[in-house]
Amino acid sequence: MHIIKQYQFNLKDGATEKALVDVGDKFNLELVKLDGFLYRSLSQTENGEWLDTVYWSGAEAEEKGGKVMEKPVAVEYMALIDEASVKVTRSVVHSSIYPEMDMA
Repeated sequence: MHIIKQYQFNLKDGATEKALVDVGDKFNLELVKLDGFLYRSLSQTENGEWLDTVYWSGAEAEEKGGKVMEKPVAVEYMALIDEASVKVTRSVVHSSIYPEMDMA
């Protein structure tokens, strides 16, 4: 079953949306190299919180994917985030559909 990891957070004071998106795009280049990585989105709620959502093909891929946090780009990404605001949710997908689409 597919696994979703969702990280909800606020930016640190002084960090900008542009910086987060730019570093997030570099982060994507590392994620796509990983076996079992399916999809990632970075979105912002109406109240300004950010949601970083990552889909994995299964628990093993999710576990191996955690090693991406050792990459320099992950350190750069985390430097923009207010660590005290981070909430992590893990869920198992029980039903889904993947129509071809470009959300960008």
